[in-house]
Amino acid sequence: MNRYARLSRLQLTTEVRGEKTIVTDRYFTAPFKVLPPFASGDGIQIMVLSVSAGMMEGDEQQLDFTIGEGSRVEITSQAYEKIHKMQSGCARRCINIRVERDAVLRYLPLPVIPFAQSAFQGELCVELAEGAQFIYCEILSAGRTARGEAFEYRSYRNEILVRRAGRPVYLDRLYLNPQEMELDKAGFFEGYTHLANLLLFRDVSRTQQTEIREFLHEQSDVEGDITRLTDGSCAVRIFGRQSQRLLALCKTIGDFIEK
Repeated sequence: MNRYARLSRLQLTTEVRGEKTIVTDRYFTAPFKVLPPFASGDGIQIMVLSVSAGMMEGDEQQLDFTIGEGSRVEITSQAYEKIHKMQSGCARRCINIRVERDAVLRYLPLPVIPFAQSAFQGELCVELAEGAQFIYCEILSAGRTARGEAFEYRSYRNEILVRRAGRPVYLDRLYLNPQEMELDKAGFFEGYTHLANLLLFRDVSRTQQTEIREFLHEQSDVEGDITRLTDGSCAVRIFGRQSQRLLALCKTIGDFIEK
């Protein structure tokens, strides 16, 4: 591990006072910054900034979000996440989220770009109380594809665990190693270079699920589908070749289910 690296932390807590969602606690260390929240519909939007060039060898990040009862919050980032070339070791991130009763969190960070010879390990743990809603969008690029740098990173690991009222409802362990896997071939990315993972932890009707599937199948430049989970929530996976295109599709689906 790079002996010059340090642990970076971000903690954020919200609650409802009167009829407004407000930030009641905010703490961060470099390179994180948090902009003052913007009013957004019946809630707030919070933008998390990183003033560094991206994640470097040995970097570790710890993020903790507590979304208080009844809060309506959207958390976004200001730029694509760059994971830089490393001599050895990796960069790590651990995110813990708790969404209290009847609260809504839309966590929508911008896409991740792993550079050649980079390595990353991530962990996202989400605790949902009864009646809580959580929407999460994760988009992973094969690398700096415009420079011909696709699937040249050393490894990318990310684990997502979601519990509702203490009971596990979703577990996804993603492990990609281009040295061991032909990621551009069948069984992996199927010739595509970008992957979107959209999680919809809220009620999605069977009709809406069918309409989302039909919508995805109508798109000629991507390939994707929707899976219904045991608690009625849904997971959407989409392969594509452009981050902006996948961002637009995920936004369309998210807006559709919230109508």
